[in-house]
Amino acid sequence: MLPKILSLLFVAGALAAPVLDPEGSSPWQRPFMASERQPTTAVIHDTYWGGPSNSCNPSQLRVYKSTSSGGHDLTTMLTFKYPSGQYCWLEFYGPAISSGGRQVDVYTQWAYVDKCPSSGNNRDRNIGRLEIPAGGGKAKWIATYGNYLIGPGSPCPTSGKIEGIELVGVGDNEDIKWTQGSGKGVRVIYN
Repeated sequence: MLPKILSLLFVAGALAAPVLDPEGSSPWQRPFMASERQPTTAVIHDTYWGGPSNSCNPSQLRVYKSTSSGGHDLTTMLTFKYPSGQYCWLEFYGPAISSGGRQVDVYTQWAYVDKCPSSGNNRDRNIGRLEIPAGGGKAKWIATYGNYLIGPGSPCPTSGKIEGIELVGVGDNEDIKWTQGSGKGVRVIYN
């Protein structure tokens, strides 16, 4: 019986893809099992004061800033329901960016926005800044303000907690467009 149990554990472990800390920093230098959680809703927020309603669940998400936008810059708000896990962190696998800025500030929301029509963004605490590689791929935290959702050592919020996260462009010229899906976009990784 014990050999069968050990065989099942080995097969289950082999089927799950290990996630590595790309910087290789201690204590995460070895592979460990992790899963991802995709957002339950996505909302594009137009920052124009008194402007149009938020757009819910668009097929393409966007962070946009331009000096010629007439004040119609865009942010993306995502709602996550946290899983039960010991550690949870936010990752953004972004698109290739041919011109403009590649940085986004990441904020929590004091109340998540998941309904349309609606207005406002409920922006709360800045947890850090991500930079997307020019050719696309996993964004790197280049500034962090605490230990909340920033890496494999970040403790998970309470299981079942629902929270909004907002991505906001940095600088004056930025246009980042992406679609969500398994292994891409903004997601919560947990183990």
